[in-house]
Amino acid sequence: MISGFIRNYQLNPNSPAIIVDDVSYSYQTLFEIANRISSSLPSDEKLIGVYTDYSVHTYASIIAVLLKGAGFVPINKKFPKDKIENIIKCSGVKTILCNTHSIADLEAINTDAAFSIHTNDQLVGSDNVLNQELRNNHSVSATTIQYVLFTSGSTGVPKGIGITKSNFASFLEAMTRTGVYNFNSSDVFLQIFELSFDVSIACTFIAWEVGACLVPVPTEGIVFIEALEIMKKYDVTVASMAPSAVAYMKQLRLLEEFNFPKLRYTFLTGEALPYNLANAWKQVAPDSIIENAYGPTEVTVWSSMYRLDEVNTPKEIINGLVPIGKVLHGLHYIVCDDKLKAVKQGEFGELLLNGNQVSDGYWNDATKTSTTFVSLPDNEMKGHWYRTGDIVVENELGNLVYINRKDNQVQINGFRVELGEIEFRIKEYTKKDSAVVLAFQNKNNTLTLISFIENIDNTVNDLKTHLMATLPPYMIPRKFYSVTAMPLNNSGKIDRKKLMEMHTEE
Repeated sequence: MISGFIRNYQLNPNSPAIIVDDVSYSYQTLFEIANRISSSLPSDEKLIGVYTDYSVHTYASIIAVLLKGAGFVPINKKFPKDKIENIIKCSGVKTILCNTHSIADLEAINTDAAFSIHTNDQLVGSDNVLNQELRNNHSVSATTIQYVLFTSGSTGVPKGIGITKSNFASFLEAMTRTGVYNFNSSDVFLQIFELSFDVSIACTFIAWEVGACLVPVPTEGIVFIEALEIMKKYDVTVASMAPSAVAYMKQLRLLEEFNFPKLRYTFLTGEALPYNLANAWKQVAPDSIIENAYGPTEVTVWSSMYRLDEVNTPKEIINGLVPIGKVLHGLHYIVCDDKLKAVKQGEFGELLLNGNQVSDGYWNDATKTSTTFVSLPDNEMKGHWYRTGDIVVENELGNLVYINRKDNQVQINGFRVELGEIEFRIKEYTKKDSAVVLAFQNKNNTLTLISFIENIDNTVNDLKTHLMATLPPYMIPRKFYSVTAMPLNNSGKIDRKKLMEMHTEE
């Protein structure tokens, strides 16, 4: 996973590796910091926690853990205390790295699992253990866990996903050695995501794989505004962000103030991509290739890509959403019905993925793993398939088009309803970039549809009239909420849980 970083440290030690707080650190300097941290770590631990402070030492800590031959567990400092406690308990980490100013935060964590705190920003030492640390890294096997990320679980307990050396190597190969992208050492990569979100890991290690410079965005303040300023200041050439970030920038009229002629690639990722937001971004980055990057964490960051095309894309839009395209090199896919039988091209079904990027399953959860990672005995492609839970359709051009989450399909009065279709009709009429429809179980234990739309107060009645003309009655939301701006979670996605908390049943 860090072989690219090591290679560039050895070949181009003076090249910039990362810029934090306007300070540039070369590959050599960053490696020396990581080496000092690594030499202070225990040698017999398979997983080590990294508390996600915004500092060069946090990124050096990730390298340090990998140098030690272990895997890292990002612990997001913005997470609620109980979630952090659950992550520590579920992962079993016994050592956590953090900045000095975060020690008190970790000391306040109450968990049955004992752990020690190692500071990463006050270490002084030489490189006398350098060769040993390099040997540790080179000795890890293909099945060694490189990192474990914890996503939300339906029971409230975080769901751990371990990614192996082989998983990530396959992902890096697809992104850097197949000729699809010409990333190089002159590139500057934006890193806008929290380190507990897997896209941050992609941004970081793709940059270091090719010897480029990484520029993380400060995690405090309004991240999206900071991102625009950083892109301008450092002439960013490769950027990844959630579509919600573009919607936020557009709503605040920030896009009108910026232009990024040097931006070469933009990866819009983390949630479904509305075509109008992709077009909005194209206006500020006219020379950028725009990719709709799709992928579940269980399949190592990104699984498929769709490159926007002014000629073909408008013909491929469904419900206002850009296709998710074709799977990456080394991956295979199948679109199945509820019985895991392949559907015909043009029919809706659940997307299943197979290949070296697919993780082994959920951390210490054999039950969940057995229901989500399956074999398809009747399919010619044997092995380990991941059920994404995403409903897609393969179009005539062979591109996959995302329709909705499988769990976003609800039954209303016996009818199957796609919430994404309702959201599309709302946005079509209101010309708003963000609209969310949720299914709420009322006191009668029946499902009721509710909708959240940005700044819609004065036109709700007109919207209802429009929806009645375009949708059957059972698909009309019973209640409409106007919000100033959609709440976003730490990954930059719309926080549907917070929206649901706003609902009051009459």
